Amino acid sequence: NALKNYVTEPDYILNAAGLTNVDSCEFNKKSAFDQNVKIVKNLSKTCKNYKIKLIHISTDHIFSGNKSFHNELDIPNPLNVYSRTKLQAEKFIKQNLKNYTIIRSNFFGWDKKNSNKFFSWIFKNLQNKQKINLYSDIFFSPVSSFFLSKVIKKIITKNFKGTINVSSNQKISKYQFGILLAKIFHFDTSLIRKIEYKNLNLKIN
Repeated sequence: NALKNYVTEPDYILNAAGLTNVDSCEFNKKSAFDQNVKIVKNLSKTCKNYKIKLIHISTDHIFSGNKSFHNELDIPNPLNVYSRTKLQAEKFIKQNLKNYTIIRSNFFGWDKKNSNKFFSWIFKNLQNKQKINLYSDIFFSPVSSFFLSKVIKKIITKNFKGTINVSSNQKISKYQFGILLAKIFHFDTSLIRKIEYKNLNLKIN
């Protein structure tokens, strides 16, 4: 009901809100549910009542990573609280809305407010000449926030409905991504230590 004060009959609502830090989700399951599921439920109900299209930013984390690339028909296999809550939000949207677009993606870009974001975290530490560890055996296919915004614009223009995966056409390890970022911004690549997730009892950032 509180959303009624902010809704002025728009054509669509773009939801990019959520708790995206994997470790934070693991340690605070309620917060993960509130931010990744509860918000989506409230938005979905508002969209249904006012006949507004919902464009929801989900994640590629809902897949276990046993394939190099996934298509929209692949069966999700979430491995942690973050991915499970994101998938739960997807299911609620599909069960309660007809006019929606779910975008599964992993994007990066400038993030001045939240230094825990992967791109910003690497940039900030290297800029401050702090050493960091990055996985060489964890791969992803990220896109820039600029590219994702162009896709969203096209989705709106074409009035695409349903679920769509948005990724680059190549995969890259977290370590390779960090090295590439360091070279682009002329940071010291020796600050980045290569580690393997399979040898550590840690969660993925």
